[in-house]
Amino acid sequence: MNKKELSELKKHFSAASDRFTMNRVATAFVDVERNIHNIQIRPYYNIPSEEIECLMATLKRVLSGTMGKGLVEYEFPQETYEEGGSQHILYGALQSKLENEEDVSLLMHQIADNLDYLSTYAILIGQCNYTVFQ
Repeated sequence: MNKKELSELKKHFSAASDRFTMNRVATAFVDVERNIHNIQIRPYYNIPSEEIECLMATLKRVLSGTMGKGLVEYEFPQETYEEGGSQHILYGALQSKLENEEDVSLLMHQIADNLDYLSTYAILIGQCNYTVFQ
């Protein structure tokens, strides 16, 4: 994603936008030992409005950085595209639009197993549609 694309996404990233539609949200909590607790996959429209405000604020904060400073673009080695690799797992979860619990759980575990963090943290994954007008 380049600077222009990121700027465009940030500009329209809101619940009221006609270009952005959040469909499903998957959340989980990871403890210090990398154990995943409380995986939830929910349709966006079933989430209470107070929680939606919190989710959207969190996602906006994630996007508030700039490329290279707060936001990092990761290169995926070729082996990650093979069966069982990171890209394959991510693609499976996104192809199911976060509806397949097994794919989402596998993605959550892949993240937890490969992230070195010294404290507890949350994983938040949103499946959305973003319309680009030409």
